[in-house]
Amino acid sequence: MIYIRAARRIAAQNAALLDQLRSAAETAYADDRAMLLDVMKALSQSGQLRYDALLLDELELTEITRLNGLLNRLPQSAVGEIAPPPLQPLPDSLEDLYQLAAAHQEDIRIAEQGVSRAESQVDLARYHYYPDFNVGLFYASIGDPDTPQRPPQAGRDALGVRLGLTLPLWIGKNQGRVNQARAERARAEALRQGRVNASRTDIHVAYFRLQNAQRLVELYQTDLLPQAASALETTEAWFREGYAEFTDLIEAQSTWYNFQLTLARAQADYGKNFARLEALVGHPLTPQGPPTAAPHEGRPGP
Repeated sequence: MIYIRAARRIAAQNAALLDQLRSAAETAYADDRAMLLDVMKALSQSGQLRYDALLLDELELTEITRLNGLLNRLPQSAVGEIAPPPLQPLPDSLEDLYQLAAAHQEDIRIAEQGVSRAESQVDLARYHYYPDFNVGLFYASIGDPDTPQRPPQAGRDALGVRLGLTLPLWIGKNQGRVNQARAERARAEALRQGRVNASRTDIHVAYFRLQNAQRLVELYQTDLLPQAASALETTEAWFREGYAEFTDLIEAQSTWYNFQLTLARAQADYGKNFARLEALVGHPLTPQGPPTAAPHEGRPGP
């Protein structure tokens, strides 16, 4: 959604810029400083940008419907402006992320509980090797005897203590129970280790993609996009002075447009991979703060 809206905004800005360049090309054509092909090329690219904007509008409606479905809202419910996530300081090492996942990741914690249950079953199976002591207390109501001659203890209820001892004579019979419990423990430990390994692999991949997206955002924001904007301004000025061809101006505009799209794509990828990494770790990586406004993609001046 962030990329679609940014791409639509960029396409609209570049379509407006191409209209200005087309007017300049028509003026240059009238003065025999440009060819008709240059004017047609500007018209073609302007039409392509407007077609891209229509496709982006349809994609936005599709994404809004899908997002409303996930939020249990009506399909036509409006979705407000979504700001791209700011670049956040990441943990210094993957080991920090692995430790967070081991402590908070749900699948790993479930596997840990499985190992604990299996160890309890092993301990329980070992208890069958030990003697079983039984201690009991019984009580019996005697009642009054129905005899003419009443005994001295007649009518007194009985109260006693019962002791018992069970010895495990068949040791081999319990060995199978112990072996089965140990096998279940080994299976639970293997399952836990498998989930730990899978989690670390996914974290490593997501962390690499996040770093790559962050590098792209910084590269295009601070270096490539400003250079492309400056080159477009210079080329436009040279074209108006007659020192550059219109094809050079169109190429500079196309480069600036593509760099803007690449930056928007990198920002969206950064947010997606950051959310993916937090889900894999099972814990927020940064404190939650107020949302920031989306950056404005300005266009170079005339």
